[in-house]
Amino acid sequence: MSDTNFAALSGADTIVIGGNLLVDLMDGDVGTIEFPNDLVTVKAGKDGNTAFAMNAAGRMANMKLRVVLGGPSDALFTSWMNWIEQDFASFALLSGTIVKRVGNGFSGMSMVTYVLSGGVIKKKPAMTSNVEGNTDQAVPVWEFTFAHAIRLVA
Repeated sequence: MSDTNFAALSGADTIVIGGNLLVDLMDGDVGTIEFPNDLVTVKAGKDGNTAFAMNAAGRMANMKLRVVLGGPSDALFTSWMNWIEQDFASFALLSGTIVKRVGNGFSGMSMVTYVLSGGVIKKKPAMTSNVEGNTDQAVPVWEFTFAHAIRLVA
C-alpha cells in the first residue's frame, strides 16, 4: 500500500454499560448505535435566506445489544428493567462507553469512542421459541436510549 491509500483494521471492541464490561456478547452485530434525530435543522427562506438551528434531540442515541440468553448481561439488564417498572423515579440513569480499536495497516492505532449518558432501557427484548434450530432464540436483543452521546476519534 502506498501512503495515499487508507485502511481500517478493526477488532477487539469493548462495550461498558452501567460500569459493567460486557463479556457475553453474541453473534453478528453485537452492538449498534443509531442517532434517530438530526443534529442540525436547516430551513431556506425567501431570497436565499437560511436559518440554521441546533436540534438538542440530535444528541440522543439508541443502542441495541445482542447478548447470551440467561447470561450475566441478560440478568443485569433484566434487573434494570424490573427496577424501571417497579420504581422508575428512583432508577439510576445509565452511562456507557463503546470503544472501537482501529489500525491503519502501518502499525498506527486510533480509538473511536462513543461516550453515552442519561440511559434507560427502551424496550423489553422479544422472545422466540423455535423447534427447527433457529439460534436467534438464544439471543435477546436489548434496546437502550441515551439522552446524550459524544463521538471521539483519537
